[in-house]
This record gives sequence, structure tokens and C-alpha cells, in this order.
Amino acid sequence: MRPWKLGATTPPDPSKQGPTALPHTLVAWSTAGMGTNAPRTVLLVEHDAQSRLVLGEWLEGAGCTIETCPGPTGPGYTCIGSRGGRCPLADSADVVVLDLRLASDIAMKGTPAWHLLTYYMTLGKPVIALVGDDDPVHPLPDEQVQVLPRAPTFDELIAAVRRATQRTTGTRS
Repeated sequence: MRPWKLGATTPPDPSKQGPTALPHTLVAWSTAGMGTNAPRTVLLVEHDAQSRLVLGEWLEGAGCTIETCPGPTGPGYTCIGSRGGRCPLADSADVVVLDLRLASDIAMKGTPAWHLLTYYMTLGKPVIALVGDDDPVHPLPDEQVQVLPRAPTFDELIAAVRRATQRTTGTRS
């Protein structure tokens, strides 16, 4: 179930529509206290501003703290993590949601998204990779990496973040 489509200009305002206007998963997760396995911070790496807004709103609505990053931008299309430095956004993240089509992939220069995937993995971060059929790299899911379609549903995204959080804390639901 998706409360609004990626590409919509305005997400629904829960304060004006009441909790029944929200997807059941959002209401259940955000009001259940979430316990100790709730993610504190999700790093959302997405070059498309509208997708970043929608996915970020979903995650915030589910009780996550969001750090957003457009990924490498021009003119060089690199970022600190790809130049041997430590990315402060990645350092503070409990989970990373990474679109595997970033501006650097479209420009075909600088740091490709798959390089950021390996960077986050070397930091030990659980990664949720958003992929499309035309992406040159399709990671295999494992204990650290989950793979979702580029335009996931609300339920798919929130369930993936929950699984990633449970893996890092060693809890099960």
C-alpha cells in the first residue's frame, strides 16, 4: 500500500486527515513504541529530489530520523567517502537506503552508486539498495544488503528498514 505515489507534489498531511488516513503499517509502527530495535537514523541517498522527499516522509512518519544526501554531484561527481575520507552522514546512520542510480551514474563520471554500496558495507552498515531493471549492477541480497525496486511501496520500504534494524540489534519480531 502506498499513501501517495512517487512523483506526487504533496504527501498527505496526517494531522489534517487523522490516523486512519495513514497506511496501517505506519500507524502500527509509529504508535507501538518501536522498542529498542527502532532505527535512530536512516541515511537516504537519492539523487531525485521528489523521490528523496517522498521516501524521507515515509521514513520520518514511521519514527525514523532521516539524513538525506543526493549522492555525488557535479562537476566532479565524487564524495568524501569515495576520496578516502569518512562520511559523517554514514558514520551517524544505523541504516542506509541507497538508490543505485545516482547523478554520477547518469553522467557516467565520478563515483558510481555501486562504489558507495561497497563503502557503506565496509563500514558495517545495513544497506537497502533500490534498483531498476536497467541498472548495470544488481547486488545479491545477504545479511547486510537488501534489494528493493527503485520505487518501493511504503510497506516494502518500512519492512526492509525493520529487518535491517533487527539484524543489527539481533532481535526478531
